[in-house]
Amino acid sequence: MEKMRQHQVVIPLLSRGFQECIGMTTTPYVPTVDMFAGEMPDEKIEDFLTRTLRSRLSRRLIIQQHLRLSDSQPHEEGYIGVLASKLEAAKLIGSAADICTTVCKSTYGVAPHVHLQGDVDAVLAGVPEHIEVRLHCLYFIIC
Repeated sequence: MEKMRQHQVVIPLLSRGFQECIGMTTTPYVPTVDMFAGEMPDEKIEDFLTRTLRSRLSRRLIIQQHLRLSDSQPHEEGYIGVLASKLEAAKLIGSAADICTTVCKSTYGVAPHVHLQGDVDAVLAGVPEHIEVRLHCLYFIIC
């Protein structure tokens, strides 16, 4: 648990660092002894942030899975650690759409309509929170 608390500040720090780097972005990038003394192109910043966030997410997921599996409490039905084995895709999408619709309507006054097509009874395995975050991101992109 202590490891999880230590990592809570990582995203805000990355965000702050990214905001500071935005002012230094131009091409071409000339490597220097102090990497922040030169200018760094957007692609390099994006690549760095992508690799950093992916690494952080995978470590966090491993920690969460380990803690949940080694917890002495009874496990939730349908879960193997933090992994849900029978997620109903339509429910996940509907829930994310409801939340995002509320936010979009209160912010912009309008919100896109979500209409599910295809196999609406699809069941999948995954970490619900991770899937929900991605659904929110997709929804807000179209909002």
